[in-house]
Order: sequence, then C-alpha cells, then structure tokens
Amino acid sequence: MIALLASVAYIGLVHAAALTGRIELRYAALALLVVLALYALRALPRLQVALAVALAAVALFARDGLLLLLYAPPVLVPLLLAALFGRTLAPGRQPLIERIVWHMHGRPDRLSDRHIAYTRAVTVYWCVMFVLMAAVNGVLGLLAPPALWSWVGNIGTYLLPPVALLAEYAWRKRVFPVQQYRNVFDYLWRIVRLGPTFAVELARNPLRSPADAPPAIPG
Repeated sequence: MIALLASVAYIGLVHAAALTGRIELRYAALALLVVLALYALRALPRLQVALAVALAAVALFARDGLLLLLYAPPVLVPLLLAALFGRTLAPGRQPLIERIVWHMHGRPDRLSDRHIAYTRAVTVYWCVMFVLMAAVNGVLGLLAPPALWSWVGNIGTYLLPPVALLAEYAWRKRVFPVQQYRNVFDYLWRIVRLGPTFAVELARNPLRSPADAPPAIPG
C-alpha cells in the first residue's frame, strides 16, 4: 500500500512539475522515483547499486539529465510490461493471459482449444497496447509541449490499461457468452484477489513450459 501511495505521489509530482516548470518539483519527483526503484530491487542489492550509479551518471552528465530521467518511466514501464507479456508467447512457453484465465476459472483440469487460442490473442493484444503506449509517450516527449506530454504520459498511460481491460471483457462476453463472472465488478474483484498469488508465482517462474503448465481449460 505504501508503495502504491508513493507511486501516485510520484505521478502527481511529475505532472505538477510539467505544468508549472518548477525545478524543486522535478527534484522531489526524481528523489521519489529513486526510492521507488531501489525499493522494487530490494532483494537484489547489486542491481540497486548499479541502478543508483546509472541514475546519478545520467542526472549529472547527460544533457538535460533530470528531464531525461523524468521522461523515461512513461516509455520504459510500458516496454517492460510488453516484454513481460511478449516473452510468454515464445515457443514452448505458456501465454500469460492463459495462466491468468486458468487461475480465475478455479484451476480446472483442462482448457478448451478455443480458450487457448483466445488467451494467446489477448496476450498479443496487451503486448501491442503497451508498445503503442511507449511509442506515443516517446514521440510526445520529443516533440510535444511538457503539459501535453504529461497529460498523456503521466495520466493517460495509467488510465488506458483499465479501459483496455474493460474493452477486452466486453469482447470476451461476445466470444464466450456463458461466463463464471456474475458481472464486470465480480470480474474485476477476481483479478484483484488473484494479484498477490499470481505475482508470487510469476516471480518464481514467469515462463512455464507446456510440461509444467496446467492443461487446457474445457468449455
């Protein structure tokens, strides 16, 4: 919860800095970004040191290093998410959405071929979504006024995934009219409940092979 609140505070600081141009807000946002990054790598001390050195080098020696560091997350975060989804599409791997569906359907013995094909397509959908987000944010960072970049990169970037999730849910209802979810709120609540379990599982083994993966879901 603290990390979530700190992330929201970071987004607010960056957005305020972009709208006002105040240098102290930029420094405050950068300091919070460093804290969040080091916290995310708390179990990897060597990477913490490497990250701290890299951030310091960029801030001190790169041209407009401070702005570069603040402009980077709206590009890097979607690219990291695209990589997370995309690497599970490699041959011999289980698409990430297939694993989520298996969990959300109560870990059944098998998934149908239709479910497998659909979940692979949805995994591709999320990859494309995140790559497009990164590309748009990168172009705006280079060409757009700071205020426009910030509205899209720091606000739209984090609002678009929930919208995309609801759009996919609406399409899924057309493809599979009979669902285990009572309504969209039940669907979202199942995703929230799955979050901690799935995060731990993904951290332990993000690329499960077919031999380790659950069998296909019927239906």
